[in-house]
Amino acid sequence: MAGDVTNEESLAKIVEATMKKFGSIDILINNAGFGYFVECDKFDMETFRRMMDVNLFGIAALTKLVVPAMKGRKAGLIINLVSSSGKFVFALGEFYAATKFAVMGYSEGIRKELKEHGIKVCTICPGMVKTKFFSGQELERRARLNSGKMPNMLSVGDVTRIISLLCSQSEGCDIQDVTLFPF
Repeated sequence: MAGDVTNEESLAKIVEATMKKFGSIDILINNAGFGYFVECDKFDMETFRRMMDVNLFGIAALTKLVVPAMKGRKAGLIINLVSSSGKFVFALGEFYAATKFAVMGYSEGIRKELKEHGIKVCTICPGMVKTKFFSGQELERRARLNSGKMPNMLSVGDVTRIISLLCSQSEGCDIQDVTLFPF
């Protein structure tokens, strides 16, 4: 199913269709996002707002729609894929990091709020992952910062293995935050 995380009506249709097909939503993985890397005196406010809409408000909107069913079952797992930029900021990454720091704060708050309802909330903060997330220009810039070499990156499989681990944790275990970097 395709949808738009910035459109609550679109999200509501997806949640409704999922509930109709499967009867419940046990795990929510919030993974929508995009980056915007620019000098602080040259940024475009509309692009920054759009990034906040996708990276933060989209997560909150989808979570809002899924939580009532999880509360009703007294169980659930919400995984928010954040970024290491939710913990560490680098030059030209301040706008992206602002959205990711916000997701970390949001996640910590709902983790505390939803615990009494049997719902776990975990954040995953990966470093660079080999995907189409980065533009060619951004990859070139990062290579220049890394003595001309492309930085090591995680594979998508590295991240999916962590997601599998989180989804298979025992009821008595609460993995709240995972940060991973390429080795």
